[in-house]
Parts: sequence; C-alpha cells; structure tokens
Amino acid sequence: MALCLSAPVVVGLGYAFSHSVDAVAKGATRAEHVLVLATVAALLAVGAVRRLRARR
Repeated sequence: MALCLSAPVVVGLGYAFSHSVDAVAKGATRAEHVLVLATVAALLAVGAVRRLRARR
C-alpha cells in the first residue's frame, strides 16, 4: 500500500525536477568536497588536542 502511494510521488518529483539534475550533481560534488575537508580538519583538531593534553 505504501509503495502505491510513494512511487507516483517519487516519479512525479523526478519528472518535475529533471531539468535541474546537472545543477544538483554539481552541488553534490561541492558538498562532498566540503565534507571531506571538514572531516580532515576535525581529525587534525582532535589530534592536536590529544597531543596538547598528553604533554600536560
């Protein structure tokens, strides 16, 4: 029953927004790069804090 309701909604949304697929793909690529950079920065910060605490 849920599939009968959700499938037309998903297909309809795909049809309605199909013209902007390229823009969404570019935005997703940028978001992935930002996420990787943020993760690396967070890991470096955690490592720095652990080293500072170990010295004390």
